[in-house]
Amino acid sequence: MNRDEWKKYLKQTAEDIRLPERLKPENIERQLEAGNDRKNQEKEERKAWYRSPALRNAAAAAAVLLILFGIGQTGILQGRSDMSGSASDTSTAAESAGTADSAGTVETAEEGTAEAAAEGSAEAVADAQDTAAQPDDGGNVEDYFRTVSYDEIREMAKQAYQEQTENTETTEAYDAGWGTMDSTASVATEAAADTSSAGAGQQDYSETNLLVEGVDEGDVVKTDGSCIYVLKSSQTVKIYRAQEGNATLLATIRPETADAQISYQEMYVDGNQMILAGNIFQSQMRQESEDMYRMDSATRTVADVYDISDPANPEFLGRTTRDGQYITSRKTGNHLYIFSEYASSLETMATADSPDIFLPCTQDDRLIPPEDLYAPSDGLEAWDSCQYLLMTSVDLEKPGEIQDQKAVLNGGWQVSVTLDSIYLRYIHWDSAETRTDLVRFAYEDGTFHAVAGVTLAGELTDEYALNEQDGYLRLLLSGWDGNQQTNYVYVLNEQMQVTGQIDGLAPGEMIYSARFMGDIGYFVTYRNMDPLFAVDLSDPENPRIIGELKVTGFSDYLHFYGEDQLLGIGWETDPETGEQKGLKLSMFDISDPENITEIHKMVIEGVDYCPALNQYKAFLVDPEKNVIGFSTELYDDYGNTTADYMVFSYDSREGFVQEMKAGLPIEEIGYSTWQVRGLYIGDVLYVVTASGIRSFDMEKGFEMTGKIE
Repeated sequence: MNRDEWKKYLKQTAEDIRLPERLKPENIERQLEAGNDRKNQEKEERKAWYRSPALRNAAAAAAVLLILFGIGQTGILQGRSDMSGSASDTSTAAESAGTADSAGTVETAEEGTAEAAAEGSAEAVADAQDTAAQPDDGGNVEDYFRTVSYDEIREMAKQAYQEQTENTETTEAYDAGWGTMDSTASVATEAAADTSSAGAGQQDYSETNLLVEGVDEGDVVKTDGSCIYVLKSSQTVKIYRAQEGNATLLATIRPETADAQISYQEMYVDGNQMILAGNIFQSQMRQESEDMYRMDSATRTVADVYDISDPANPEFLGRTTRDGQYITSRKTGNHLYIFSEYASSLETMATADSPDIFLPCTQDDRLIPPEDLYAPSDGLEAWDSCQYLLMTSVDLEKPGEIQDQKAVLNGGWQVSVTLDSIYLRYIHWDSAETRTDLVRFAYEDGTFHAVAGVTLAGELTDEYALNEQDGYLRLLLSGWDGNQQTNYVYVLNEQMQVTGQIDGLAPGEMIYSARFMGDIGYFVTYRNMDPLFAVDLSDPENPRIIGELKVTGFSDYLHFYGEDQLLGIGWETDPETGEQKGLKLSMFDISDPENITEIHKMVIEGVDYCPALNQYKAFLVDPEKNVIGFSTELYDDYGNTTADYMVFSYDSREGFVQEMKAGLPIEEIGYSTWQVRGLYIGDVLYVVTASGIRSFDMEKGFEMTGKIE
């Protein structure tokens, strides 16, 4: 829906909305203590969040209400989303789509005390396992959505639009006064991915920090061990030769489009190919009468592929486009999988003369065929969002063609991707409980196949809390059970049937971070202490909590640091008040999952914000290289920002050692450090910002050896 449609929706339905018990004033404080909205608030009001507990609580309450009323697009941001990973997040507010007519041009250059266990104790965990609800059978995909013809879509819309019109007549005088909040659906996946790589005969180098090993993700900075590729802005890509701490500009790519504006969000570099993915915005003036003109605009998703076998002379290979706004993408093998969103409305679908007015089209203006078009099995209702989630595959050997596609009507489906599956998630919030509709699509070699679905209690609060292994899906969910926040462990088979589960974990708390290693899953919940749990998943029918450790603060991100150690990065807090004391690095010994210990920790004061905690791609973590890198921000009382890039190593006896703290002038990083990336090639660390690259010799105490603007 657009802004006017959302305002109209809220205006006409606000009188009928009953405030859930969880959001009544007397319950707000208790909900905030449970940390129910801490992550969302951290993104939207980070300065107030870190510096003012009073402002933090008030803003979090407002965020709860915004979610309740469904303001903005239905793809609600969840956990650490991809929203910060694009180079265009702060510069392309008007980018909404169009088509492109020509390839890009290339320019060459030489240039403390724990709470009772019922709020996390071993006894409460045992009780929860004993009283867990019986597993539910998974359902067919048709229980959630089904393929439909164009006429069926139109008939669904007509019925819902009639209901909407009737409701409008009784609520027209009411003005809810709410604004809108734009967002995009997050894409979530899980697994500990190795961030380093070394080809035969070349230096080792770091790779993008991934969610799932083997499932590549786009980012704003990439390296192949010899060159550094930087998405400098939404319309410019620069390629640098990196040698012994020096970076030399080889080429600049600026896409040319006729009557359109392109906005690349992220890129891939794999072998001799570079893939640029994002949006094209196109506007066109059309004369409707002698004295009336109309401006038409459209948003299309784009994927451009270049041959970079000669990095100084990239060669354009092909482009695919389709209707809809780019959300994110994944790459496995030689296939690119793109996820986008196309918005329509009930009125448009109910009154359109032709289906091409309300259905998404591909680059050659062909409609998505009915066998690939899904709509809710129980039809549409008044005020449904009427957005399409689009899944598109491209065979990179044929970069100008779309191989396969699916479209799911009625937006709000979030996406998780593993090696074998794409999971669509739809979250329901109400006063009774939080629950998730989860539908599985299998994918292989560029084709999609709908399999089955299930409805579970809770929602995914961390991307790493979803993992596939040996044909089983393991999930760690948090949600409202009608009385309080609680947590769940689920194991599902390939047909989305629940084979095992644990209910009622750590009442009053929420899962903040998670990781899976083999048959063991680790997750952190939080109130004012940080319980780190270990769950044994070796028996899919009988998951068991086998270990628990409570420490002060909480870890917002977990990363395996070798086989027997788990790195936690988050915030140190006062166990009584929850006040944040600084950024916290923790190292946990997990050699015996039943007896987890925190063997070292470091609290870094003078840090208000760490973007990598919300955008995992911004972390540089490599146990073999023994390097932990990320950017930080500090705010003063006058709104000024001080930014740094920090690097740490870890010693089994001494603990964490700060190796580097390099200032990042605000004029170099732009609005914030969202786009800052650290990478290494050999023994040189490169810190890439919006305006340049700095290099540091890791063998000489991280001495700065070069700088290029």
